[in-house]
Order: sequence, then C-alpha cells, then structure tokens
Amino acid sequence: MKIVKPLLQILFITGVLFILALYFLKPQLKILTGYVAKNVCSCVFLAERPLEQIRTQDVGYGLLKYAKVKVDRENQLVTSSVLGIIKQTAKYRGELGCYLENKEAESYQLESAIRFPAENSQNAFPFGEGLPDTTLAISDSKLLEETLDEAFSYPSTSAVVVVKDNVLLAERYKEGFDENTIQLGWSMHKSITNALIGILVQQGRLDIQKSAPIAVWQKDDRKQITINDLLQMSSGLEFVEEYAKRSDVTKMLFEESAMGKYAINKPLEAEVGSKHYYSSGTSNILSEIVRQQFDSNEAYWNFSYQSLFAKINAPSFRLEADASGTFVGSSYAFATPRDWARFGLLYLNDGIWDGERILPEGWVEYTKTPAKHSEGDYGAHFWTNQGSKFPSAPKDMFWARGFDGQYVFILPSQNTVVVRLGVDGLGEMDADALLKGIVAAL
Repeated sequence: MKIVKPLLQILFITGVLFILALYFLKPQLKILTGYVAKNVCSCVFLAERPLEQIRTQDVGYGLLKYAKVKVDRENQLVTSSVLGIIKQTAKYRGELGCYLENKEAESYQLESAIRFPAENSQNAFPFGEGLPDTTLAISDSKLLEETLDEAFSYPSTSAVVVVKDNVLLAERYKEGFDENTIQLGWSMHKSITNALIGILVQQGRLDIQKSAPIAVWQKDDRKQITINDLLQMSSGLEFVEEYAKRSDVTKMLFEESAMGKYAINKPLEAEVGSKHYYSSGTSNILSEIVRQQFDSNEAYWNFSYQSLFAKINAPSFRLEADASGTFVGSSYAFATPRDWARFGLLYLNDGIWDGERILPEGWVEYTKTPAKHSEGDYGAHFWTNQGSKFPSAPKDMFWARGFDGQYVFILPSQNTVVVRLGVDGLGEMDADALLKGIVAAL
C-alpha cells in the first residue's frame, strides 16, 4: 500500500498536467491538424500526387511527423489527428477542391458546374504546349545552367521556368515533378484576385475608387474603405497575420467556413489608408466582392476560368473554395509552372494576350506602383522591387509571392518572367542569387 499510494498520486498529477497541456495546446494543434488535412487532401485528390512524395517533399515537411494522416480514397477524405483526440477532416469536392469539414460547413450544399478551359494545342509556347519555333540567343548559357544547378541544390526547389521575349528559354523540374504537375502557389492567389478585380473594372462592373460594396460597412466608418484600399492592403481593418500561432489568419484558414465573411466582420483599428499591413483576410474580402457581382454560383465559379485562364491559354489552373463556395483568394490556387509563367506574361505584356486586352489600360502600371506606407515593397496585391527587396534584380521588377517560397517574377526591362516553385521549409533557396544569375546570363 505504501508504494501504491505515491504511484497513484504521480499518475493523477501526470494526468492533470497532460489535460492542462492539451487544453492550452489545443488551438495550436487545431492549426496543425487543419493545415495537414487540408493540404494533403489537395495534393492527393486535386494534384493527384503520391502520398509518400507529399510526406517527404511537400506538405508540412516536419509537421507530418506530429500528426497522423488517414486518406480515405473511397469517400475522398483526409483526416489528420494528434493523439487521436485533436483531429480535422478535409473533403475533396471535385471542381471546387478541398475544404475542412465542420458543423457549419455541413449546411452548405454546393454542386459546382465549372467549364474548365480546353487543353492547349501544340502551337508554340505560350499559346500552346509546343516547343518554340526558334531559338533565343542569350549572353551566357553556361551561367544560366549553373544558376539552375544552384537553385536545385536546395531540396525545396521543385520547378524553375524562365521565359524571355515570349520564348520558353529554360525549364527544369525536381525528380517526381514535370511540366504537367500542378503546384500550389499559396499567396500567389492574391495576384490572381488582382486580375479578377481588374477584369471586372474592364467590364465596367467595379470602380476601385468607390466605397467597397459591403453592406454591413455602410453603417459605420468602414464605409470609407475603397476597393483600392483593399488591393493595397491599407484598409485599416484589424487582422493579425501570424502563422506560428492561433491568429486571425490561421483561424480564418483552418476553422472558418466562410473566410471572407470572417474578415469582413473585423473592426477598424486604424484610420483607413493610414498604414500598410499585409492581410490575407483582405484578399478574401475581395473574393467576396467578386462573388457578389454574379447572380448565380455557376456564373461566379466560371468567371475566373472563362474570363482569365481560358484567355491566357492556362487550362491547368484550379482555384479552391472554402466551405461556403467562395474561392479562397488569399491562398489556394494550383497550376503547372508553365501556366504560372503565362499568368506572369499577361502582366509583362500590359494586360494584353494575343492582341486582346484582358486587363484595363493602365491596370498593370497601377498594380506595380508602390502603395503609400509600403516602403516601396508592395503595390496592389503584387510585391514590388522599388524598395530593393532583391538588390540583384532591376528596380522595375514586380512579382507574385507565396509564403513558402513560390514566385512569379516579372522583369519588364528584361522582357522576362521567372517562375520558381517549391516548399522553402525544406531549406530556403536564395531567390536573389537565382535572379542575379538569370539577369546576368540574359
């Protein structure tokens, strides 16, 4: 009995400490399980990649060590759990991609009817998938090869594509990836959101200098927020963009069923236009505004595919929606590296594709002009190099960027687009060195 009593006390104290630890860690564990379930689901069912490749070369890298993953191919579900207690489940919904299930999500009954663009012909890139009809002379082809060698010395790099003068000059892929593998661009979706707003402006359906058409904002000072303020990340809305803990952005992405509406309900914390703050919530508000311009789900879901991707010969793009059916304009867009390059070419060519103006005249100039208070680093849902963030690249460069090291660099003075895809959590690549080598080689 003398031994049993202390042992029971130790077990009791250990149990209490475990419960307390679980209680305090639960918010972080929900982020972990939500991140893993959602992104494994997307990579397995949408990108059709092997689970083992995803484990070692993509989603969560180290995170998968802490969360158990179960893939239910029959029901197209992925469940991620920690200790069998904290768990989240992502469901593949076909054309709309994957979303995290919860009680609210179950109330949304959505059947998509998306008409994806037709596959490209064998015309020469960028208007088809054929090889260029002519070769392009460059200053130092050996240096270009050495620069790509250096980029792929990092295990994080999965693809690099270089396009100059509309010619596919160089492309290289990590083992297990090729020109047909669609890859996640993370926050490069924000730049797609810029394009969709631009197309609506071109069609005369939106005016970015007018008050954002959000009904609930018209009752208070948020009515002063314009679409321009949202595009330039200067709305003044309260939002915390931190990924290492439970914050507004992680709660929005991994707990909310209607992400844009979550961000819309945030109050002002600063005077509109008085400061610049990068916010994924802002991009999802813009996605809600885009959705409001259509009378039906079908018209909304087809808008990006028919008015943008079909126009620029980029049929591989797949945008994922939240549980409510609104595309997650902050984060979830997949495409092949070539199609990411085509998206960059649209901006390199002033919003014109094959003679047709897709974006309004002056839109690209507006996009790459640094926003007030951004210190030359950010325009309208694109990053800019006016603040010399990449000192080896020209100052006129601007780019789309994903948080894990995904880039579409647009270099007007070089008439060049550079795409780099990968997952920098596996070892961060020196993007400035990549740009330095390519610029010197060209």
